[in-house]
Amino acid sequence: MNLSRCVEMFLTEKRLGNLSNKTIDSYQYTIGKFVNYLESQDDDVDTTNLHPFVKPYLLHLQDSSKSPITYNTLLRGLGVFLRFLHTEGFVDEEIKLPKIKNIQSSIHPLTPDQIRKIFNSFDTSNFGELRNKVIFSLMLDTGIRLSELSGLEMENVDLNEGYMVVRGKGRKERYVPFGKSITKLLWTYMKQRSKYSKEGVFSLFITQTGTSLSRGGVGMIFKRLKKKLNLPGRFHPHLLRHSFAVNYINNGGDSFSLQRILGHTTQAMTARYVTLSTTNIKNQHQRFSPMDRI
Repeated sequence: MNLSRCVEMFLTEKRLGNLSNKTIDSYQYTIGKFVNYLESQDDDVDTTNLHPFVKPYLLHLQDSSKSPITYNTLLRGLGVFLRFLHTEGFVDEEIKLPKIKNIQSSIHPLTPDQIRKIFNSFDTSNFGELRNKVIFSLMLDTGIRLSELSGLEMENVDLNEGYMVVRGKGRKERYVPFGKSITKLLWTYMKQRSKYSKEGVFSLFITQTGTSLSRGGVGMIFKRLKKKLNLPGRFHPHLLRHSFAVNYINNGGDSFSLQRILGHTTQAMTARYVTLSTTNIKNQHQRFSPMDRI
């Protein structure tokens, strides 16, 4: 069968599976790179003569100086597509890819001094600055993802009970609690928001013209903060998720409740933050040291 037609069928199946637009776009990009490579090698490639081109493509990716994380991402997406082709009967023999290596990327959470510097930089007499402070504080206090933050609506936030309903990966909903200081900040912001919001706009975070604040708009806030405060290294929304998780463990939180708050399906992801939390290990040892208790 024609390969482009198979790609269309694959993406249609994933859309019917209720996957997020971000996941669909990722598949489209990953498989698109594979198809482009095939077309550069032979215009007549289809599912009947696909096998001989797979290994050369993987070598092509390795030779193109892709980072290990990027290479694994491309490999993972291609693997899902190739399994689809076999399951649906478009290829007779399953095309197996090499096992994906477990790459541990280095995580450098914000320091307490950096957090205070950023927190104190906002001029809350300005609506935009107040909103930015709330965004920074909420992400740091809950660890929610950028996509989850931008999808929040007014009805998702319960100030009385101190939690919000977040739609995460796979569009799964979960309850995420926040602290008392965030409750006060959110209430202050919501009162100001009512003065700017246009009719029919339900997003929690809005622009100064009253429209919904996009993911790109939040990203721009972080870029401007980095430049304004001359922050070292990478400063992006996901860094606040890492910073929340490490500080949560350092302050005595357990990994199982952290897993639920972050929306991780397994403990493997959450365990990374436990290994980074040397402060918590030291405190626990001081509390339960066998020799100190003799």
